[in-house]
Amino acid sequence: MCSAANPSEAAAYPPSKTALVLLDYHNLLFTRIQGDTRSKLTSSVKALSKAARDNGVPIIHGLIGFKGLPAETSKLRARLEEGIQSMVEKEPQLAEEFGEFASGGDSDNEITVYRTGTVSALRSEGIHEFLKSKGVQSLIIGGISTTGTVLSTAREATDSGYVVTVARDACWDPIEESHRVLLEHVLPMTAWVAGHDEAMKLLAGS
Repeated sequence: MCSAANPSEAAAYPPSKTALVLLDYHNLLFTRIQGDTRSKLTSSVKALSKAARDNGVPIIHGLIGFKGLPAETSKLRARLEEGIQSMVEKEPQLAEEFGEFASGGDSDNEITVYRTGTVSALRSEGIHEFLKSKGVQSLIIGGISTTGTVLSTAREATDSGYVVTVARDACWDPIEESHRVLLEHVLPMTAWVAGHDEAMKLLAGS
């Protein structure tokens, strides 16, 4: 990212016009991450969240609404019906957001939204109204998985007119090579990809 004068660059937008979007950090998915990777991701997301709260940046927790089902034409429907839904019914805590990331800030500036049957968080009820009410023009995104909701949300957000930055250290995917290719070659076509320090600076407006 270069000059803040370019409206396509995240640095052009102060914290007051930026939102942090945290995607699908469900216990069900987060427990798959192990070792140093888990520690690094946890530290990054917690630091980004604190920076957002300290600087008045709105935070959106985007989660899957497991009780609903996608359309019959969607391949996602079978995945939910054949395993994920029953797992969540037996152990409801699996559907909850990882406790260390859960909403804990100003309720007027931090919301949780749910989507049913879609991959992009921008299809969640109430998200556009919230972003509009806050005057947000730039989104900083982290989530699980990179090939799923991160990619879909980033692409739709760009198409919807937002400047998008993907926080590299706040993302994870079970397929390491796909994760790398997306962050290095695919997402940069339409979004910025930032390391942890750069994302922190954007949240602080520095």
